[in-house]
Amino acid sequence: MENLKVIESQQGILNGTYINNLMTLAGVYLEMGRYIESENTFNKSLEISKKLRGELHPEHATLLNNMAQLYSEMGRYEKAEVFGLQAIEIIQAAYGENDPSIIYPCTILANVYKGKEDFKTAELYILRAKKLAEMYYESNHPNYLNAVHNLAVFYYELGNYDRAEPLYQLVSEKYAEIYGKKHSEYVNSLNSLGAFYMSKMMYSKDSNQFKMYGEKATQYYTEILKIDSAVLDLKGQDFALHLNNAAEMYRLKGDYAVAEHLYLNSIENLIGLFGSNHSSLGINYNNLALLYDKMGLREKAIEYYDKAIQIKETHFGNKSVSLANSYVSLASLLGQQGKVQEAYDYFIKGFGIDTYNINLNFSFLSSEEKLNYLNNSQFYTDLLNSFGSRCKKEFPVVTTLMYDTELRNKGLVLKSSNQIKEQVLRSNDAELIKVYDDWVASKKELASQLSLPEDKRSVSVENLESNVNALEKEINRKVVVEQDGGLKNWMEVKKSLSNEQAAIEFNYFYLQGDTITPIYGALIITKTTDSPIFVELCSEASLLQILEEFGGNNLTYVNKIYGKVGNLNPQLYKLIWEPMMPILNDVKEVFYAPTGLMNKLSFSAMGISANEYLSDKFSLIQVSSTANLNDMNKLISIKDIALFGGANYSDEETITEVWNYLPATKVEVDNIAATFRSKGLPHKLYVGKDATEGQFKVLETSPSSIVHVATHGFFYPDLSDFDANELAVNEVEDVTFRGGSKGYETFVKNKNPLMRSGIVFSGANNVWNESEEGKEDGVLTAFEASNLNLTGVELIVLSACETGLGDIKGNEGVYGLQRAFKASGASRLIMSLWQVPDNETQAFMNQFYTNLLKLNDTQLAFKATQKSMKAKFDPYYWGAFVLIE
Repeated sequence: MENLKVIESQQGILNGTYINNLMTLAGVYLEMGRYIESENTFNKSLEISKKLRGELHPEHATLLNNMAQLYSEMGRYEKAEVFGLQAIEIIQAAYGENDPSIIYPCTILANVYKGKEDFKTAELYILRAKKLAEMYYESNHPNYLNAVHNLAVFYYELGNYDRAEPLYQLVSEKYAEIYGKKHSEYVNSLNSLGAFYMSKMMYSKDSNQFKMYGEKATQYYTEILKIDSAVLDLKGQDFALHLNNAAEMYRLKGDYAVAEHLYLNSIENLIGLFGSNHSSLGINYNNLALLYDKMGLREKAIEYYDKAIQIKETHFGNKSVSLANSYVSLASLLGQQGKVQEAYDYFIKGFGIDTYNINLNFSFLSSEEKLNYLNNSQFYTDLLNSFGSRCKKEFPVVTTLMYDTELRNKGLVLKSSNQIKEQVLRSNDAELIKVYDDWVASKKELASQLSLPEDKRSVSVENLESNVNALEKEINRKVVVEQDGGLKNWMEVKKSLSNEQAAIEFNYFYLQGDTITPIYGALIITKTTDSPIFVELCSEASLLQILEEFGGNNLTYVNKIYGKVGNLNPQLYKLIWEPMMPILNDVKEVFYAPTGLMNKLSFSAMGISANEYLSDKFSLIQVSSTANLNDMNKLISIKDIALFGGANYSDEETITEVWNYLPATKVEVDNIAATFRSKGLPHKLYVGKDATEGQFKVLETSPSSIVHVATHGFFYPDLSDFDANELAVNEVEDVTFRGGSKGYETFVKNKNPLMRSGIVFSGANNVWNESEEGKEDGVLTAFEASNLNLTGVELIVLSACETGLGDIKGNEGVYGLQRAFKASGASRLIMSLWQVPDNETQAFMNQFYTNLLKLNDTQLAFKATQKSMKAKFDPYYWGAFVLIE
């Protein structure tokens, strides 16, 4: 202040020195949290700058950028956006679009858009800042490292941990070299790493991983607080942040006394620095509330949730993810206290924000990032379903939100990706279609490289994956996603049902309580229900006990689970269907959308008693989501069929025969071809050496309405989840299978689940043993299938082993061939859940097509075939096949 007086008395106020001192003072006020004084001072300097320099001077842009930072920290994002954009516009006009002075304004604007929850625009500015930093600075320059750190933070906030981790590590290592290990920049990089591993710890479902990530986070925070104690005066905003994060770590580890002490110390620091209404306090108060909730101090928890919400509403706006977090957490606590209406109101607010942000940001993310985004908000659904499970009788309206949330979430990533694909292909935008074609080509190249042993790959898989991700996001940014025609809420689903129909959305969540238990439930709608009815079915552990987590999926295993004719096993029925029977008494047809491990179950083969199947009592129709009921067309337009079977997996050069010839597959496709011929319908028959992977891929440009593939299929679980002994297959009966081979390590050991599932074609034995780059290897993996465009195909039948299996990924279902062919655009799928026998499968398929050509209805034909097979065979021989609409 004294400097300003001296300058004013000697030079007046219309000079650069006076403006710079005003800006310095405004910056001091900003750091102190004295926002009003900072704003007034900045505004004064802005008015003087306009008079002295005009509004197009680059130094005027610096002032505008500082004001953008101020308004961003105040949570006034609209004003911050205006000033930030003006600053960049002035700099570009003066120096061009690639001047390094644009880096800082881009960084500020990125934070503004993140504050507005507009991650799509935020990423553009973050990437622009990083690109400019790469142009002007060496890789160990602080300005470049700051840009890298900002990108790491962005990936972390999206839940894209695989991309964030190496960037955080790089920045920390470089800061240690540049500044030494007692500098604030290095300490803050350690804080970022600690927060990163704490998040990994928080979202870990595995106890060993929880412990491992907890130890890493502890290591970083111990080092941080040790350095702080040595070099800081134990005050300041950075120190307060370190205390809060360390408190979070101790809360997660269950050391509540230490956590409380650290939280209170952090809050005391912030209030001392900035007063009682600073934006950072919103996070601290919320975290302290979570602690008191865990400690059973519920009134204190509610008090601090209220404080957090008040600050977040003031500073972050009413669409903030952080605010939604507080709403949902408070809702859960109020529900436990019996304040159900108040709790429900907060759930509605929280999920409203969640849906808004999914609609705003979801489309621009890559598929991988979409999954991570949903994983981060999974606890919202866990808290809602736990609340609904407790109070469904006294407060039945809660099930409406539960059902609508299932409709929103189930298959959301696949649905979003397919919508974007359809809009690109329907567009007349040549440039966009070119990017899309490049993306598909890059994915195909990636699939080819992943199919090779590491020592034979000619291109870096990591670089290919990065390019695929970047191209996908470039496409997504350019496409405005239109809302699909699916049913949006439970009332629309109800209206689509007849009096004898029911819709079931199975759900899976972590039931909150003294212990956290993963369970399965069902949300049921009939024509007469006033709201969806929620039924808690079973714990995941009880279902796994029946399924035997490491089962071999063979004849003995299937007989043990489902039983045999005259001695059916009703264990699955009693566990997951019988609890729903009081609601389904007057129902004849059920549309059901499975989730989690239920995707591995054959509902049709479940026994109600020793002699009666579930499919005898109900007409069962499996759907990806009940939101799709109004899009279902039972009648199929049968124009022609493409048939693949009797493939020659070996030739005279084959060294090792991994896949055995299947004689019944040749009989199967020959008979189906004869059936079509007798009806005067065209067919394309590919057998022996002509049953190639390349010929199958021709379907992209010359599709058939039905595609039938009779061959070997495979699915390998993630080896990191099992011991070698648990994966052993031990067949005890003389049956020729369409799968079950040990396979090749390139596929078996692959981390990508879409590379561990596939079907094989002619010549597969040669390349399965010795893969070669640049040729079709005879193995169509799920990853390759997902890159195909089969939108003209109405039905794909995979007459092979385990084609319906894959890694289970929550609401996204099965990551294997099932997901791949859904992504390809095929309308209906018939796939298998276990190792299907050759001769009986041939009989099943021939009967199915006879029925299909007679009835012209896929569902009726499939059910008629099951009925016929049930009369002759045990569940093992027919129950593996599922029809997925």
